[in-house]
Amino acid sequence: MSQYQGAPAPEGQVAVAPPPAAAPSRAAFPKVNLLPPLITQEVKVRQAKLLLVGAAAVSVAVIGGMFVMAQNEVTSAQEGLDAANAQSAQLAAQQATYAEVPKVFAEVSAAQAQLATAMGNEVRWSYVLNNLALSIPRNVALTGFTGTLGQAEAPVVPPAPAPNADGSTTPAPETPAVPVGPVGTISYQGEATSYRAIASWLDSQAKQRTLDNVYLSSATRGDAKDEGPTVVTFDSTADLTPKSLSHRFDKTGN
Repeated sequence: MSQYQGAPAPEGQVAVAPPPAAAPSRAAFPKVNLLPPLITQEVKVRQAKLLLVGAAAVSVAVIGGMFVMAQNEVTSAQEGLDAANAQSAQLAAQQATYAEVPKVFAEVSAAQAQLATAMGNEVRWSYVLNNLALSIPRNVALTGFTGTLGQAEAPVVPPAPAPNADGSTTPAPETPAVPVGPVGTISYQGEATSYRAIASWLDSQAKQRTLDNVYLSSATRGDAKDEGPTVVTFDSTADLTPKSLSHRFDKTGN
């Protein structure tokens, strides 16, 4: 601590030291740049080059990553192509094994067509007899039944394909050949208690969708007998319609 040495203070007063001098501020000193402008310019150029080198390195890294990804995709695609070629070669080798399959299918289709032609006029008589049993009136009893299949009339031919505007033709939709006219006849022999019962019999047969042209050929009343009612014997016929065909062997069958 510095002491002030000077004139002594008057008696009765205390000597006060003067305040110390303030330290000089840095701002008070002038700044002097002793580097030549050329060196400063070189520093800036060097920094710019470093930035460019860094950017170039980043770009190279990005391009390298993209190249690796593309190379991986190319490799994967090549592996898939190789696998497909190997499978194609294997299938080509197996093709000879199944060369007979189309021929067999063609033979099966031809056999099915022949079967449909041969059995196209089939009537399932069990169904006809079942419908007959359910439709006989109470006062009528059958004593004879004869069913005969005939040759149906010519089937309906699908229309020819119509030409289009551009000259081509569109095939007509496939339509199964449906015979027209009766496919057979049925003859009945029976007994009834009255002519009214015979009329009921004819009405019940006319309602069958598989029968058409139900016709009474004859009806004869028998002699009265003491032990029972008078019996009327009759003969009737009916035509079998195409709806009675089974269609078990063609495309319209179930």
